[in-house]
Amino acid sequence: VKEQEPTKFNYCLHQLVKDGPLKAITLTIQACTDPHGTGAPVYLNSSITDLVKLTADLSCIPEKSLEQRKGADGRPYYYADWHIEMRNYSASTLYDLVYKGVHYASVKAEYV
Repeated sequence: VKEQEPTKFNYCLHQLVKDGPLKAITLTIQACTDPHGTGAPVYLNSSITDLVKLTADLSCIPEKSLEQRKGADGRPYYYADWHIEMRNYSASTLYDLVYKGVHYASVKAEYV
């Protein structure tokens, strides 16, 4: 992770259209220690810690911009591929909700 360069966390949400527009969801972003350079583990273990819990308010994405597809059950679903961009600075971290290249919401965490 380099200062000011975005790290992306990709997400995909499928929701029945009849359930209404997308709502807020809570996500946990985790970090792992990797002293031997072996890469991130496949399964949860003691090297993984919760870094931050974010609430992403997907209701800020206009309903008309959401893709709709028919599911295997024949019912229409919203399909939303979106991501969180995390930018680290010396005294803060900025989290952005991004959908189809548009930044919809930001949260800044400042460190004292």
